[in-house]
Amino acid sequence: MRSGFPLNHTIISGNQMSSATVNPNEVGRLPHKLNAIPQLHVNPIPIKSRVETQISIKLTLDPLPQGVTKLHLPTHSISKAKLLAKEVIKAPDTLELSTMLVCTSAMQNSDNKTRALRVARGEEMLPKSEGTRRSSTGDSKKDHDIPVDPNDPNLPQNGAEVKICDNCINRERKRAARKKQRKQEEEDIWNSYERDRVVVFNTTEYQNFHPPTPLKDDPSDNIMIFSDSAMQIDAPMRIACYCRHMNEKIGFRYATYSLAVNKVTD
Repeated sequence: MRSGFPLNHTIISGNQMSSATVNPNEVGRLPHKLNAIPQLHVNPIPIKSRVETQISIKLTLDPLPQGVTKLHLPTHSISKAKLLAKEVIKAPDTLELSTMLVCTSAMQNSDNKTRALRVARGEEMLPKSEGTRRSSTGDSKKDHDIPVDPNDPNLPQNGAEVKICDNCINRERKRAARKKQRKQEEEDIWNSYERDRVVVFNTTEYQNFHPPTPLKDDPSDNIMIFSDSAMQIDAPMRIACYCRHMNEKIGFRYATYSLAVNKVTD
């Protein structure tokens, strides 16, 4: 099973797309439909939010596949060394979450969006952007001298995955240095992921599914209806790089997620 979706309250499962509706104080429940295809829902988030501002993310899987109890967040996305799991075990009761951050303007191109959704479903590999990006203080002369092909598929402006820039990596290092340090070995493991940590989850690496809970501080008047087999996890999240560092004028509206089942054989 694989599902991917952007954060604009849209659910994608296979080749189908539908919109979620929500209520700030109520979660509806419907009888479970036999053989229903699991769908991954994102509860609404603010339409606009500043980078580095933590967002309360609720992921609801409906229905939860039989035997599944936990969700494994990407190791590289965890905000602190102390929140990393002591050991990562591929188990059949655990789903694997992956994330991909892309530029909103790039997703306005239908080909870019189709490709990003194919990547979310695991049907295609999308190039990852590499190298130095523009910063708020401007690029160095050396960076300006490097020619850039505007049609390069590795550029976030053309739909490639956004990677954290060097300036934001340095800021994140300073942020981490202000906190109490763990064992050096644990810190070294956590630091090794710094170039991949653009989507940051401020919670433990493994999350247990629980029944859906009411939303808070949401102005919607609608109701999100789940079956009685739906289960949810809470994953406070922030984005660690600024859109202007990617020459993105609209913002990072889309963060694409996908889920995969661990297949364990004897």
